[in-house]
Amino acid sequence: LDMAWSAVHTARNTYDWSELDSLLAFAEQENQVFTCKVSPIGVGAAGETMPTWMFDSNGGGVPSFSESGNGAAAYVYGYYLAPEFKVYFEEMVRALANHLPNEVPAYQQARISFVRADTGATGDEEPYENPDLVPAQYQISSADWQAYRLWVFELYRSAFQEGPGPVIPLLFQNIEKTGYPDEWQWVNDHVKG
Repeated sequence: LDMAWSAVHTARNTYDWSELDSLLAFAEQENQVFTCKVSPIGVGAAGETMPTWMFDSNGGGVPSFSESGNGAAAYVYGYYLAPEFKVYFEEMVRALANHLPNEVPAYQQARISFVRADTGATGDEEPYENPDLVPAQYQISSADWQAYRLWVFELYRSAFQEGPGPVIPLLFQNIEKTGYPDEWQWVNDHVKG
């Protein structure tokens, strides 16, 4: 199940897990397992946005912008490195990590094979779908993006693999040993399962 952050985090401290709950019930009925993830932005369609309630223009404190030009999809982003962005993203991840072991029936929890820790646009693990269309002040260096990704990795690890309740396995993308050795080593050193 690929859920867009804007679809599940409808307002500050307000979450809609109904699609997830419905599919968990269906998976139980069909004796199947599935994975789930919350994409920070986009699930492949043009016009996707991060939660608009968090943007500066709506009082949330996160600078926002869209990619435009060259016929590209007009994704609307909040700036990943803004302090408020990280607060809201962490709240969402922790809400999901609370929902799965505490609000989902135990017999349905076994239907979740893993949660995928997505960090970037449309599951590509880069900050932007069309980086050449992003305003200069929102460009993110490779070093800053790696630091952000490792922060997200630790957020998911602590939320889903510490404390009471079941340890939920995690899946990471773009951590191959040859292309992303630091990310590979971090996951191998810290993540269970």
